[in-house]
Amino acid sequence: LFRSGRILTPKLTVGKGTAAPEYSVVFKTGPSGLGSIDAYFYPSGGGNDIYMDYDTPDEARPITHGTLKIRQPGHRYGYGAFDTYSKPGTWTLSYLDIYDVAGHYTSYQPSQVAALFPSTAIQVINHGKVDTTAPLVTAGKILTPEVKANSPNPLFEASLTVSDDVSGVRTGYFSVTPPKGYAIGQTDYLSAPTKGGKITVYVPLGERPTKGTWTIGDYEACDVAHNCVDVSDATEIKALFGTTTFKVD
Repeated sequence: LFRSGRILTPKLTVGKGTAAPEYSVVFKTGPSGLGSIDAYFYPSGGGNDIYMDYDTPDEARPITHGTLKIRQPGHRYGYGAFDTYSKPGTWTLSYLDIYDVAGHYTSYQPSQVAALFPSTAIQVINHGKVDTTAPLVTAGKILTPEVKANSPNPLFEASLTVSDDVSGVRTGYFSVTPPKGYAIGQTDYLSAPTKGGKITVYVPLGERPTKGTWTIGDYEACDVAHNCVDVSDATEIKALFGTTTFKVD
């Protein structure tokens, strides 16, 4: 549980690099000790969040209570910092999650977070070229309409034609679902962002994948500023690729 918290960086100015928020929390957990903390900051008017995750180091002794300061530079699935593409203005710490080592957790909604912190706001000053618009996907192609189940490395391959005129497209994602079973997803990165071009995603289907008709569940393209276009509607997928399925035989 969180007892209280405080924003330690009420104002951040983005320069040529990044500016990471910092906050502190007073916490208490069960006997297994603190496992991790997730924090989500949202800009006024809507937009992508800044997500910070803290994980207790594996070699650390279990800590069941105390005060913790959290600050980190960005990383995948924990962007953790404002950059030159971030929206200027007020950002609010809106959600918090705390986990213990045993897997028990408590989630805090915006009203509960606001009750713990004297202020949940951070003023972000950014004079850079802000990017709050998701990439455009103008075409798509399934490169493996048939996949051999007995091949050494069965892969579903598809490409997206994309454009993004500010930060550039960096990643593409596809998920596919077998005739029976769970979806498989894969994110692939371009070696350098593109403001216009193609990105190909390779989804490993595993050893001896199920034979039959597989379905494309969704596709996604994200830019460097973490704006994403994510399409899961079957009608839209068919409109782009001409089909929503491929064969494994």
